[in-house]
Amino acid sequence: MAETRTLASYLSSAAGETALGSALLRPSGTSAAFPLANHFASSQALSCYNFKPSNTRRLRRAISQVQCGLGHAAIGIIDDSTGAGHGAGTGGKHFFDNARARTPARRMAEFLDRNFVDAFEVGVFGSANVDANQLSAYDPRFELGSGWVTYSAGPGGRYFRNASTGEPLSFAPGMPFDTVEFWFARDPETAGLTVGISGEPSISVDLEDVPPGALIGRTVKTTLGKHTIRFHRNSSSGALRLFAVTVRNSTAPALEIRNFSVAGATIGSASDDTRPWSPRNAHVAMAMDAYFVCLGINDWIRNTPLASFERSYRAEVQALRAVGDVIVVSPLPRAVVSTPAEAQESYVRVVAGIAAELDLPFIDLYSAFETQEIAAAAGYYHDSTHPSLLGAAEKGRVFARAVMTL
Repeated sequence: MAETRTLASYLSSAAGETALGSALLRPSGTSAAFPLANHFASSQALSCYNFKPSNTRRLRRAISQVQCGLGHAAIGIIDDSTGAGHGAGTGGKHFFDNARARTPARRMAEFLDRNFVDAFEVGVFGSANVDANQLSAYDPRFELGSGWVTYSAGPGGRYFRNASTGEPLSFAPGMPFDTVEFWFARDPETAGLTVGISGEPSISVDLEDVPPGALIGRTVKTTLGKHTIRFHRNSSSGALRLFAVTVRNSTAPALEIRNFSVAGATIGSASDDTRPWSPRNAHVAMAMDAYFVCLGINDWIRNTPLASFERSYRAEVQALRAVGDVIVVSPLPRAVVSTPAEAQESYVRVVAGIAAELDLPFIDLYSAFETQEIAAAAGYYHDSTHPSLLGAAEKGRVFARAVMTL
């Protein structure tokens, strides 16, 4: 019988005597999940712990608001390539072709929509760090016109920038909508931005009071229907930066899942706050009702020092919880031939410890998939690190079940 180890000493030193319940990990070299300690309260859903009114108040209220038809709500998913669809696609570099519609965030929205509350996942919040020449295959709804490039770091990977032409960046969401919400910034010389919506007169966005270099959110209205949206830079100099665009039907309140997953993301890159549109600042500025934070795989791949990982993770969570509820998620397991189990578990312990310290909901994905080797044998992995189409669906289902515990 495998020896049962506990996190009691770690969690006690990190957060005092916290009655959060039972996180699941496994001893090094074994395949069976087992309880580490009774620190995480029992949950209605497998691998979901400590979901209670005091730490999910904003999300509970938002869901009730949707169910009563009183308004829209949003959840942000801050994840890495396992959330961006790497491995769930059909080919191309990193199997990202056709992956945009197969991400865990999309599956989460579909599962919730069928079983719990009206929900959808439609917006684009950056390139997810997918190569620009693969973007049209990754997400056929989105087209970069001449002059548009992916550039630097925004809320969901490299953002979209145009410093040379008036050609459009086009987005065809594929669902009926009457409201477009987008976020952008401009260089000092840029005169303006025009938004064209198919079948409607173009809208010149008023930038008179927009400070240069700031992250700006704008909402425009249109007639309800399926449209294509086109963004034009309408100046002879300067650069226009577009970070995100999403749509909704204002007459049918629903829960929107916003996917901020970025290939290669670490907790350090996600918590960058150097510019107004850097990931942390943008995530906070967009002020969602809740955030799922699921990072760590790239940190153990890159050997991020545990102290640095913990410091950045705690700072990220603290910044997000100022505007919305935060659900802490352990990373998926990776093949032990690529990263030893002891190394993976050390990062998972940090994540579990922060959840205990701050009394936050916790999703133990690491144990939900048991081991990469077992999950891969069942068809849930594309390679040593990334879930397959089935694995992405399972990850999304676990996320959905977490929301349904409310």
